[in-house]
Order: sequence, then structure tokens, then C-alpha cells
Amino acid sequence: MNELIKIDSREMSGTTIQTCNARDLWQFVESKQDFSTWIKSRIAKYGFTQAIDFVVIDNFINDGTAFGGKRKTIDYHIALDMAKELAMVGRSAKGKQVRQYFIACERKVKTGKSAVLTQPVFRFSTKTLPAVSYQATLLASNGSLSFIAKNVAEILELHNSV
Repeated sequence: MNELIKIDSREMSGTTIQTCNARDLWQFVESKQDFSTWIKSRIAKYGFTQAIDFVVIDNFINDGTAFGGKRKTIDYHIALDMAKELAMVGRSAKGKQVRQYFIACERKVKTGKSAVLTQPVFRFSTKTLPAVSYQATLLASNGSLSFIAKNVAEILELHNSV
């Protein structure tokens, strides 16, 4: 499988997940918008959450034309789930191609052909918490994916304390 976009492991909310740089995705899908507008509008429109779906990294690059010789750029490292959704909503051939690439990368990890570990990122609402708690208990009782039960228990504790 050819690497269309570089995928890295990154820790978000206490779990290690696969991520990519949103700027790389933006370049691949050949968006006509400038990067900053593209990513910010999609974060707002689709309700993505910092530290769950993406992390923001400030970079300073050498630029002789900038005041002080350095220019700040902001990179967004996004979870593959977010990347797939962004690729899908673009409704283009490039978007479909990169989405299928991300799915293939996840499949490769799940079958153990890669050293990168991935754990899913979940969003919960007050309506879904009881069902998720029950599902996590079932998963923990048979020994599979017990990290979900631990994360759900922490979320339930936070939810109940609010």
C-alpha cells in the first residue's frame, strides 16, 4: 500500500491513536480554500472537539520576510475517524481515495500487521451514557477491549459529579 498521507501515533485524552496532519489531508484533497479557513470551518460545522478529535501544534519556521525572522504556523493533528469524515464530506474522487486509504490503514493495524496501536475515540451524551456503560460492562466481562470499560467508568464518574 502506497503512503498517501503520513500516519503517526499520538496520545489524545490518555489513549494512543492514529493521526495525520490535517494540512497533509487538505493538500491531498486539493481544496480551493486556504488551510486555516478549511480546517476551522469544518471543526465548527461538524462539531469536532479539541483533545478528542484533534490536537493543535504551534510551529515556528524560519522566514526572512517575517518580523523577527520566524513565522508561526498552526498544525492540526487529527484522529483518523475525523480524517475519514473530512474526506467523505468533501465529496470528491480524491476524498474517496484518501478515505479508503485510511480505512485500509486501520484494517492493517487491526490485523496486527503494524506496530502502531489504536484505540477508538468515543463521544457520549447524557442519552447514550447508560447504554454505553452496559456495553462496556459486557466487553469487560468477557475480557475483550477492557480499556473501553475503564474509559467509560471515568466518563460516568465525571458525568455523575456534574
